[in-house]
Order: sequence, then structure tokens, then C-alpha cells
Amino acid sequence: MGVDRDDRMIALAASRRPNADFRIGDALDLPFADGELNGYRAEKLYHELPDPARAVAEARRVLAPGGRIVLIGQDWDTLVLDSDHPGLTRTIVHARADTIASPRAARRYRALLLDAGFTDLTTEVHTAVFTDPALLPMATAMADSARTTGAITPAQAAAWTADQTARAETGRFFLAVPLFVTAATRPRPRNHRPAQGLSASHEPPAVPAGGLGAGAPRTSTATPDQPVPQSAGAEPPGGASAD
Repeated sequence: MGVDRDDRMIALAASRRPNADFRIGDALDLPFADGELNGYRAEKLYHELPDPARAVAEARRVLAPGGRIVLIGQDWDTLVLDSDHPGLTRTIVHARADTIASPRAARRYRALLLDAGFTDLTTEVHTAVFTDPALLPMATAMADSARTTGAITPAQAAAWTADQTARAETGRFFLAVPLFVTAATRPRPRNHRPAQGLSASHEPPAVPAGGLGAGAPRTSTATPDQPVPQSAGAEPPGGASAD
């Protein structure tokens, strides 16, 4: 099963998985009854939400006791770029982060889940490393964003972009993105008898191209008969994924 605010993404997902159940909805108002789901997964989503705690509360509502939640995403303040201008790079990264609703949501996953009453927490960090010069536009877009917000001058943006361009042309481009993976369980009440719950399967379609721009918030779900993963592979630092 999958949920997305954008009907175009729902149509795309349905064309790739015609036997799956895809619904238009929002992370803050999921189209499911209380305790209806056995699993919940949100990837590259929470940084787009002004109040991620509300999404966690909604996830807890739709999860059955014993249901598992998995949150995956990057911390926008910890992107790593090799550069001849390290101080300027820090400024650019932070300036880009400041344009995002909740840029540090990923580092807060554990605290958010604890605050919502989840238990059995696990946290992992997987670092995706990108050296392909095709990703240069993602980096230069960060400099453009910092220049637009006034965090750096046009001259600084030009110098930094020239440095990154030269690196890409000589095989020295380097971008590392830490991806945080946090999972937890909605606890069962004492003497609780597990319900049958909703059985579903999920496999996300490919993430659309879009660079570092953000898409519409998305969530997706899975169930114990197809265990929710507690680790994730490397993915490009795109916007919210099309889960």
C-alpha cells in the first residue's frame, strides 16, 4: 500500500504496481482507520513537514499494537562536499538547509519516536557517496540557493561553482550524504491479543529525478509478512521519495 498527496505520483505508482493499493492522502491525515496497519515507512519525507511530531502521532494512530515504523532520511546540515573553500562550503550547506521546513528532522527521529511512546528503537546511519560528475548540478544548485538568500555573494557563488566544476571535469567530485534509519514498535497493551490487521505488500517505484529540490510529502506502509527493513541502501539526495 502507498499514500501520496500528488495524484500524478499515485497514477505512476499504480501503472508500475497495478495490483497494489495506492491512495491520495497526507502524512498528517492518513486514509486509514485506527490500528489498521501492521507497518509504516516514510522515506525522505519528514524534512518537508513543518511539524514532524504530528506525522509521528498520525503514524502511531494507524499502527496496530506491535506494528513497526521505519523512518529514513538525510540530515540537510550534514551533507559533505570536498572543496578548496571549506568555510564557504559550510555556509552553503547551512544556507541550503535553512530553506527546508525541518532540515534536521532525521537526527530527531529517535527523540520523536520516544516522545510518541514507541519502544524497541534502533538507529543506523548509512553514508551514500557520489562521485559521478552528472551530480554536479545538485551541488551548484546549492550555491545558487545560498546566493539567492543572501548567505553568500555572487562572487563567492561563482568561485565555489568553478571549483566544483573543475572537480567534476577531473574526476574529483565528491559528495557524501548520511542517511539516518530509525525503527521502532508501537507497544502492545498488557494482556493484548494481536489483531489480524491489514495485510499488504509494498515496493516503492523509482525516485523521480529532481536534484535537491523537494517533492510532495509521501508515506508508505508494509506489513510483517514482508518485514519492514531496518536498513537502507544508498540513494541520491533527492526530494521526498515516491513511496
